[in-house]
Amino acid sequence: PAFEAWYTGSNMTINSGSNAGFICNNVEQQGGTNYSTATGKFTVPITGIYFFALQSNVYSVTANNYFRHGVTFNGTGFSTDEQHILGYWTVGDTGDHTLNSSLVRKLTAGDTLQPFIRTEDNAEASAGRMWQNFSGFLVA
Repeated sequence: PAFEAWYTGSNMTINSGSNAGFICNNVEQQGGTNYSTATGKFTVPITGIYFFALQSNVYSVTANNYFRHGVTFNGTGFSTDEQHILGYWTVGDTGDHTLNSSLVRKLTAGDTLQPFIRTEDNAEASAGRMWQNFSGFLVA
């Protein structure tokens, strides 16, 4: 199983102070239909070791405030104990800022992962394959 999902359309508004799940509305998959463009979740089809990568881009974050992203694991909420990929950055200006994170983890069939973005103040998340991207594949 392998997938690459990305977001296109209007740039997303990210409200401050909460983890905002983002749903990628485009996907290319091989070995199943495990990423849902309806929910934004990847469901693990086969128990094994997986590699995941997450790329997020935001802008208009006020200088000296944070921007973070991650992936929740088996949850419907976004509490910190569910976060498995986490990138964190205190920005220096209101321009574009991109985070890239990756994770290798043994997972069980039926586990789910969903990406999120969080900023300390309101921001915009850029749309496009090169800006909002979540991908993964079975390693072994």
